[in-house]
Amino acid sequence: MLGAWSHIWLDAFMHVDVEPWWPMISGNMQQGQIGMTALHALCVAAGLAGLLLLGWQRIKANFPRVATVSKWSGRVAGTALLLFFGYFYYSLATGKERVSAICNQMKPGMSFDELALLAKKHGLGPGTPRRDATLMYLAEVRSYGRHACRVELENGVVKNATYNYAD
Repeated sequence: MLGAWSHIWLDAFMHVDVEPWWPMISGNMQQGQIGMTALHALCVAAGLAGLLLLGWQRIKANFPRVATVSKWSGRVAGTALLLFFGYFYYSLATGKERVSAICNQMKPGMSFDELALLAKKHGLGPGTPRRDATLMYLAEVRSYGRHACRVELENGVVKNATYNYAD
């Protein structure tokens, strides 16, 4: 059962026609949220974790005293891993709303200094905006640059700012 649902969940990142949350939500909001290289790395890491678990079962069967000492550390590590993936998925799934709201705060006429302060406050980057730029993308670090504000500048003043999704 776990293998079937994890397969559907992983395929949702890769294939447009997979609808992992149907019938509650139609469509596929996961598609393209993780690059192919990262997705394959995740699969390799999961395979290595599976091999480690198989090895751990053998150790547990042959040395039961070691297993009871390490039981709690495994639970803590598993909980931390679940929290990390939950935060990662939440950051990607809610990025559009979050970054769109930030882009809406970048009004025409906003000075470069105000723009730089807003970018720093909300974790937009990379680095500090350049004063001499006429066009820049201020991407959210939290969503690994997928969600960004496309900012047009003229003479160090914001001319226009719109939400941009990098696929």
